[in-house]
Amino acid sequence: PGWNAILEEPKNYTDSSEPKDLRHEAFAFGKKARATGKRSFAHGNKVEASGNTAYAIGQENKTTGSASFTGGYQNTNNGTYSFNFGSSNTISNKINNGVIFGNENTLDVDTEPSRNSASAIGYQLTNTKGPDGKLVIGHKNAEKLNTYFEVGAGDIDRNWNAFEVYFDGRAKAYGVPTENNDVIRYQELEEVKSN
Repeated sequence: PGWNAILEEPKNYTDSSEPKDLRHEAFAFGKKARATGKRSFAHGNKVEASGNTAYAIGQENKTTGSASFTGGYQNTNNGTYSFNFGSSNTISNKINNGVIFGNENTLDVDTEPSRNSASAIGYQLTNTKGPDGKLVIGHKNAEKLNTYFEVGAGDIDRNWNAFEVYFDGRAKAYGVPTENNDVIRYQELEEVKSN
C-alpha cells in the first residue's frame, strides 16, 4: 500500500563489516516510484532514481546520475554529483557537479565532452557554453562563451544580460544609469567629463 522496497539479499549487520556486494539497497515509496540504482531512493509520484546513490523526490522527477539529487516537479537530472530542484529543469549527462534552483533551466555542454561545476539559479536560464564553474542567475540570460558569470534580465521578447564578468576580469553592466546610485559605465563617465 504505497510502499515498495527493492532489496537485494537483505541482511542485518551491526557494524560496517558487511560485504561490498550486499550494499545494494534501493528504496521506493509512493505511486509509481522506482529506485533501481545501488543505494538509490525514490519518494513521490512517478519518480525514478536509477543512478547509484541517486535520490528522486517529488512528482515526475528522474535522476540517472550517480550521487545526484532531484526534487520538485518534472525535472531531469542526468549529471553526476549534481543537484536539481524546482520544476522543468534539465541537467545533462555531460555535467559533473551541476546545480539548478528554479524553473525551466538547462545545464549542458555545447562544445566540450564534459563540464564541471556549472550552475543556474532562476528562470529560463541556459548554461551550455563557457568554462567550468560558470554561474548564471536571473531570468532568460543571453549566454556567452567567454563569461564566468551572467545575470540574465530577459523578458518575453528576448534574452539579455544586465551584468557579465569575463575571463580577463572585466565586467560589463548594461543599461543607462537613471538614478544617482546606479552603476556608471566608462562611456557615461566620459560623457559626464566632457560636459
